[in-house]
Amino acid sequence: ANAFFCDYFQDSTVSEEEKTGFLFNLDYRQQASRLTEKEFGVDDKLADVMLNYLRSGDESRRSGAAGLLGGHASSETAARLQQLSGTDPSPVVRATAVRSLGLIGDRATLAYLQCYPVPGEGDFMIKEALQGAIRKLEQKYPK
Repeated sequence: ANAFFCDYFQDSTVSEEEKTGFLFNLDYRQQASRLTEKEFGVDDKLADVMLNYLRSGDESRRSGAAGLLGGHASSETAARLQQLSGTDPSPVVRATAVRSLGLIGDRATLAYLQCYPVPGEGDFMIKEALQGAIRKLEQKYPK
């Protein structure tokens, strides 16, 4: 499946709009079915494509890429998701990055999330994602 995804996202005959829609649908299915890292693994080649998508000007593309990267546990992926979770202008993208960190994070990620600035009243998506990610990592890494 990863080879198909890589080929699809690198295919110049597929419009950017189609790629963004496909990416959004993949991320939605991953979130909706609550897939774990082991059930939806992302290989290095697809992760490289998604890491590049994090630089997109399109919020849906960044959010979709951040969601899919929740299936690729690596120090580079975790570092980029942490950066995105703190600096992206979109609360949707920040929330998705936080959710993905909950899937692939380690003890250092848990400490980062525990020190994450408390989201304001309007940032309910980030607050919910943060609570869920911390809960998952605390279960994975009990004190």
